Formats: sequence, structure tokens, C-alpha cells
Amino acid sequence: MQTFTNAQAVRVLDFFATTIASTLLQVKNELSDDAVISMTQIRLYDSACVAEGYTRLANMYDNSPDGEGTVFTFTVDDVQDAIGALDTEFRDSVYEWFLEYDDELARIVYGKTYAEYIAAPFAI
Repeated sequence: MQTFTNAQAVRVLDFFATTIASTLLQVKNELSDDAVISMTQIRLYDSACVAEGYTRLANMYDNSPDGEGTVFTFTVDDVQDAIGALDTEFRDSVYEWFLEYDDELARIVYGKTYAEYIAAPFAI
């Protein structure tokens, strides 16, 4: 069960928060552009699902030994589960965004960076 340093864990949480914000910004733009309710509903659902993953991860922590801070305790499996629990089409996008977000985290969680992912031939 591979864990993260606290700095890495904070970057994982930042990825989830950024993804939630980006998805909600799409909702805002869609409402103001043409009020396409069906796409807006999909994006609202997507952001809620990412928020559930964020909440699960953010609630996995202990107090630091000195009692002055927080130490996140979620594992690589927990991050994979949070992304894997998303709806299929959106999950694929979030997976790619995660690979793009941070090479170090991508390598830890999925064993490859975005550049390696897109360079690999597609298996048929």
C-alpha cells in the first residue's frame, strides 16, 4: 500500500479541487452562453462526483506527531479508486488530466506520465 508524502498528498487534493472548479466553470459558461440544460446537468453531476472523491480523500488524515498540523493518510489505491469511481466518459478525461497535472504524481499513481501515455501505441 503506497502512500504519499504530505506535500504530494496536498498536490493530489489540489488536482481534485482544480478539477471541481474547472467543471463548475464549464457549467457557469454553458448557462450564460446558451442555457443548454442537458449538458449543464451532466457537468453538475460530474463536479459532484469529483467532489465526493475529494471529500473521501480529504477526510483521510491524522494529526501530525507534534499536534501542529495534518498528515494525510490516503494511499495510491484510494486515489485510483476516487478517479475510477467517476462516470466512464468523464473518468477517462480526469485520468488524462491527472497524468497531465503532475509528472511525479502520475508516475506514482499510474506508472507513467502524460507524455508516455500519448506516445504509447494504442492496443487493439
